[in-house]
Amino acid sequence: MNRKIKLTAIITATLLLSSCFSSQQIVGEGAQGNSYASELNHNMLFGAVKDKSCNTEELAGTAADYTVSTKQTFGNMILAVVTLGIYTPTVTTVTR
Repeated sequence: MNRKIKLTAIITATLLLSSCFSSQQIVGEGAQGNSYASELNHNMLFGAVKDKSCNTEELAGTAADYTVSTKQTFGNMILAVVTLGIYTPTVTTVTR
């Protein structure tokens, strides 16, 4: 019985935490200052289905050099756990 509980906990953790990620893309020379703009991304089913994508060029404004970071915050992870992975939001931040 104890082994079954451990196996269930490992499988559950693997499924629920599989979409916890952070990625970063550098455009041009990368961020030259510390001003930024952020937008929430709405993802469904562990991040497999996206509601809409944010427009990073729009967030960058007129900047030619910027850094795009996409991550899942602690609060986003809590939402994913509470909804059992049905809703898994992420945040995209463009630093100019």
